[in-house]
Amino acid sequence: MKGLRHLGLIKMLENSEQYRQLCRNLELKKNAAVYGLEKAQKHLIMGLCGNFLAGPVVIIAPNEDRAQEIKSDISLLFSPKTVEMFPAREVLPVEVYALSREIISQRIAVLKGIMEGKIHFLITTYEALSRRLPPPSLLMSSLIKLKRGGVWDRDDLLRRLIALGYERVDVVEVPGQFAARGGLLDIFPVTEKNPCRIDFFDDEIETIRIFDSKSQLSKEDLSEITIPPAVEFPFSEDLSLEKGMENISRDWDSTKEILSRKGKRKAVNKLDRTVAEFLERVKEGSAAENLERFLPYFTDKPYTVIDYFEKRPAVFFDEPLQIEKGAEAREKELFMSFENLLLEGSVLSKQKELILSFSELKKSLKDCHRVYFSLLPKKSDLFEVSSSVSFHGRTLPEFQGRPKLLVKQLAEWKRSGYAQLIMTSSKDRGMRLKESLWENRIEAVLVPALTSPVQPGQVVVTYGTLSAGFELPQEKLAVITDREIFGRPKRRRIKRQFGEGIRISDIADIKPGDYVVHVHHGIGKYLGIVNLEVQGVKRDYLHLQYQGQDRLYVPTDQVELIQKYIGAEGHTPKLHKLGSSEWARAKEKVRKSVQELAKELLNLYAERQIIKGHAFSPNGPWQAEFEAAFPYKETPDQLKAISEVKEDMEKPKPMDRLLVGDVGYGKTEVAMRAAFKAV
Repeated sequence: MKGLRHLGLIKMLENSEQYRQLCRNLELKKNAAVYGLEKAQKHLIMGLCGNFLAGPVVIIAPNEDRAQEIKSDISLLFSPKTVEMFPAREVLPVEVYALSREIISQRIAVLKGIMEGKIHFLITTYEALSRRLPPPSLLMSSLIKLKRGGVWDRDDLLRRLIALGYERVDVVEVPGQFAARGGLLDIFPVTEKNPCRIDFFDDEIETIRIFDSKSQLSKEDLSEITIPPAVEFPFSEDLSLEKGMENISRDWDSTKEILSRKGKRKAVNKLDRTVAEFLERVKEGSAAENLERFLPYFTDKPYTVIDYFEKRPAVFFDEPLQIEKGAEAREKELFMSFENLLLEGSVLSKQKELILSFSELKKSLKDCHRVYFSLLPKKSDLFEVSSSVSFHGRTLPEFQGRPKLLVKQLAEWKRSGYAQLIMTSSKDRGMRLKESLWENRIEAVLVPALTSPVQPGQVVVTYGTLSAGFELPQEKLAVITDREIFGRPKRRRIKRQFGEGIRISDIADIKPGDYVVHVHHGIGKYLGIVNLEVQGVKRDYLHLQYQGQDRLYVPTDQVELIQKYIGAEGHTPKLHKLGSSEWARAKEKVRKSVQELAKELLNLYAERQIIKGHAFSPNGPWQAEFEAAFPYKETPDQLKAISEVKEDMEKPKPMDRLLVGDVGYGKTEVAMRAAFKAV
């Protein structure tokens, strides 16, 4: 594979006898179990196994946090362009179908990348994998390829964009929108970072330009561009609408009969309104954003992301028993949700087939080459293996705040002939670490990239980010990361965060009637907790009201996705509509404002670096006499602040320091000494 990085580390890991044995099993197409590895050591071996195999690899993780870690770790060794993550939809798929444009865009971009052969490693979860997708041929036939000099009927092109789920607006601001003005057509493809402007002369495309949506200035001329659909299941000529609508009508009658027998007259009326409105919009060609709700009615075969690869991929399971346990819990949640929605007239019976059960998913993977990675050997029906390999990896203790312990451990590994690799996240940190090790008689070498194996007894510092360090005793290899030396980094969330508001860490932080902000769907009103019970299984959900009849149910263990709304006193905020682009536009405006502020700050500090400031003279006898008159004993923090302020004043550049402290902690004395030094 092209784009290999840190070849030295790759070679050291490949020299492992266990890895060579695993490769022999992979070569024979044997389903294998791999034991004894966890965290980064396991992720790197997954990456090497995937590189050894000729075809693509799908890695199924127990959850999205783990999937993100795997993606990051594998990207250390292989080109990040070949490593992608296929995310799950953020709400239960049989509820209100509130769409997050960001997640939908990412999923469509991944599907397109798979079909173009650009993705070698795909990391995902059962939750994401279990959701049925339309046939791959439908995505390919939905692509709009525009070329300079090409001829298009402009009105037909606009109709196609609407059928593909694009929203017509006056000015494009976020992905999934288009605007038409005279001979100009602006389109913001969901897979791109910037919109494009198509300039028509009659029906001929004269120019295609990438432009900045804020300044409207052109950035790049293109000869052609491909516009993918803005939804996962778009209208297409290959789609048999008549057949699907007939299937929906039959299930509509069947579901009404079930509800009528149970005396659910209101539910029948609600179902009639919902389905009739949807079918009418289908006839008009304007229901693209909701079409996927009824996917099982239009296609019989349950396609998943696996089917989008040209060649059947190998499938790696990360802790399969955890995956199985999580899948069972999710199936119970979905069943509870669906039964309640069915009884209230929100869904049809067959819509539950949109999600594959775990047993159905396992069956669909029967013809894939499978490898199961598990820390401990455990028996399960999930394991269908003909060989197993056991590594003897170890995790490392944390040395944060205990530099002597780190030095002692490095010296011990050196005596034992270990190859020691320290991976740090930045050049400055690497240089400081190397100097510190030399001061402690550890002869470390700093290299920008590891191009050859570390020799026994050698300590090498290089740049790179791993989720955790590890030790392989049999290979006499130790890999240490920032996490062990400097402590755990702040947890990075896959979900995008926003600024305004109060973070909700517990359900008790909000009460019914409070306005809240969901990270993906915007401003809603909290109505309370809904407890659903089916077959003895209970689960609590946060019930959020949005514009009109829109409702969103958020599992209580996802409370971090919402914040309490903070606004002007007495101001009642406008509720957002689920699935609209209003919230996306608001976030885009904030993002651009933050970028502008950051740009202004960068320019300001760049100017400050250039401008020459006044360098005050070092302390003299008058300064010492003035400070000796201070009637109190200085605190250690006070002395530190005084020393640092004086150092700043003696440098020939503008001072940039903020002094913060509680009342009575000596800030005034620091200021007085600085003022005396200045005069």
